[in-house]
Amino acid sequence: MAKTQISKGLHTGGAAPVNLPLRLVLAAIQGFVCAGLAMLACAWVYCRVDFPDYAAPAAAICCAGLGAAVTAFTAAKHIRQGGLWIGLGCGALYFVLFAAAAVLNGQTEFTTVAVWKLVCLFAFGGLGGVLGVGGGESRRHASV
Repeated sequence: MAKTQISKGLHTGGAAPVNLPLRLVLAAIQGFVCAGLAMLACAWVYCRVDFPDYAAPAAAICCAGLGAAVTAFTAAKHIRQGGLWIGLGCGALYFVLFAAAAVLNGQTEFTTVAVWKLVCLFAFGGLGGVLGVGGGESRRHASV
């Protein structure tokens, strides 16, 4: 019986292996682009429909959470281990970006809304990381 071998490295086929930091940077860019497009879509809907003012921060958190999930999913898919930690790191990265934007905007106090942002970004990132590791390649087993 012939066994099917599956490559466990970071390269596929006969191509040269791709650098891991480069893949992580590309995953971050993919997540930022996804979050930016989601924010553009939310801004378009927000301008067209009469939503209350408190809906904009919730939409921004969801868009950033989507970006964190996509970044964590893509990074965990390449690393193939430690998806929860990768996701929590991506959520923390997006929270740091939120906090930096708030500080640059003149906000100096840490409120409970910031805690909810942190929790949501950790949840989105952790979910993306776990799904990235869990969604493995299909393996063909030899039948007996």
